[in-house]
Amino acid sequence: MTGRPRRGVYPGSFNPATVAHLAVAEAALEQCGLDVVELVISVDPLGKDAAGQLSLEHRLAALHAAAVTRPWLEVRTTTDRLLVDIADGADVLVVGADKWAQL
Repeated sequence: MTGRPRRGVYPGSFNPATVAHLAVAEAALEQCGLDVVELVISVDPLGKDAAGQLSLEHRLAALHAAAVTRPWLEVRTTTDRLLVDIADGADVLVVGADKWAQL
């Protein structure tokens, strides 16, 4: 590989993380020729009720557990709330069907 890795950013609440989230991430990896897909959780997501969500620690633990067996998968948090800010610098923005419908 030459140059920087091709990176996809997949923001979501992952409440809870599901096999569908992982399937979307893997499909993006393969179909977009990515080297890395980041699952990104906003610590204060726009339009989500914090009271109705699993704890941030619980959701992060589940994502980190999934990343252990997928060397191309990374996990991070952000204080950004808008997709344009979360995806800044990425090659590809990955969204699920629910977000696509909102867009």
